[in-house]
Amino acid sequence: MEPGNNQQPIPPIPQPAVPPAPGPQPAPSPQPAKTFTSSQNPAPETGSNKFVVWLLVGLVLIILMVGGVYLYLSRQQAAPAAVPTPTPVVQENLEDELNAINIASPDADFTSVDQDIEQL
Repeated sequence: MEPGNNQQPIPPIPQPAVPPAPGPQPAPSPQPAKTFTSSQNPAPETGSNKFVVWLLVGLVLIILMVGGVYLYLSRQQAAPAAVPTPTPVVQENLEDELNAINIASPDADFTSVDQDIEQL
């Protein structure tokens, strides 16, 4: 404070208390205390619980059926039926068979094809 200043702090002015609003106020109904641990959620309706259980059971059954079909088919492919192998025919002399084929005239074989082409 300065030497020639005689100002003193002003005390706060008390505010009048506001009376509560007139009229009857209903008493709050007592509710039972709900105790939930942090990991629990409030239980949903029992009908939806049954639905979730049936849904999970259905999914597990579908997965088991698909797995069973897969294993069944994979085992069938792993052990195929015994296919008899043909016995090879022994050719004694391939040149003799080749010379035995009679090719008279290759040009004569194509004459009918040439006639068809000319008609187009």
